[in-house]
Amino acid sequence: MNTNSIHHRPDPFEPFVTRDPGMLRAIDRLRSWSESPLGVLLTGEAGVGKSLLARLLHLASDPPGGSSFIRCVAALPVNPAHPWATLRESGGTVVLDGLEQWSLEGQALVAHRITSDSGIPVRVIATSRFTEERLRLEHRLHPALVRCWADRVVDIPPLRARPDDLAPLVEGMMRRANRGSVELEASTWEALVRHGWADNVRELRRTIDGALSQVLADRLEPRHLPLDRLVPPALEALAGVPFDAMRREVDAWYLRRLLHETDDNLSEAARRSGCTRKVLRDRLRRHGLYRKRRKAAPAVLAPSFARETVRRPEAAAMDPRSAVMAAEERVIPWAVVQRARARRLGQAA
Repeated sequence: MNTNSIHHRPDPFEPFVTRDPGMLRAIDRLRSWSESPLGVLLTGEAGVGKSLLARLLHLASDPPGGSSFIRCVAALPVNPAHPWATLRESGGTVVLDGLEQWSLEGQALVAHRITSDSGIPVRVIATSRFTEERLRLEHRLHPALVRCWADRVVDIPPLRARPDDLAPLVEGMMRRANRGSVELEASTWEALVRHGWADNVRELRRTIDGALSQVLADRLEPRHLPLDRLVPPALEALAGVPFDAMRREVDAWYLRRLLHETDDNLSEAARRSGCTRKVLRDRLRRHGLYRKRRKAAPAVLAPSFARETVRRPEAAAMDPRSAVMAAEERVIPWAVVQRARARRLGQAA
């Protein structure tokens, strides 16, 4: 037997970087489903990689001759001529992006188009930010479309719940930017792990690109990370720390968010938080967030000059020495003006 003609097909799911055990099990399920024409429902937050997994699942089941990969969104109408004419010829994959935004009529039309092409293998992959339970409770799923994937549902956890994926993702991003020699300090890794990552991998990519643009040496410090400090902390990453440390992290985020929403107005922040200004000020000092607002000293108008101005508006037209004295009376407290005038009178005597 000639073994030279045997070629091992590379793993199509290799571009999806992960070390998380739960995510690896989900990829194994997708790999086992790649040989079947049944569809899949991918759920998860924005930026977790649902579109990438849909593309990789199509590549894993793609025949040698190739097939069509069509991505549909709710904002665009379903064209009866294209892309369904292409699917009738060679089959392929239809991705319904953002299923929570699709109407039931649109879902029914897609299901009708697929089932009408008998004998042609067409896979439906739907992605949604909502879980399957929420989609069912809010009546956002058409029964005819649900039959396309049956019980094949994969929920992709957010990045903050996969701390083991941060290291390979960051290393890969730095290699693609030709900055693989940059080293991350331990405090930098700690800041990355504790961040909430509201936009998941997309936010991580923006953060690393922004940090590398500020790093001139080969060491990346926490001050280089353009992190949004208003994002909630990753509670999953704080599960293994002491309770006091977890509470400090959550309290600091709450206070930062409170000051941001009230525009650093201490009185309004105290009212919203349900505590006194003194208690709130002490908590802000404890977390290094208290910034004393410097107020300009109010201009003090001497009583005699004020009365004279009211009685005689022409008092504004005065000699230079009187103008200087009037200016001093406006900005200097009245007691200081009286003492200075008494000293001048004493020297003149």
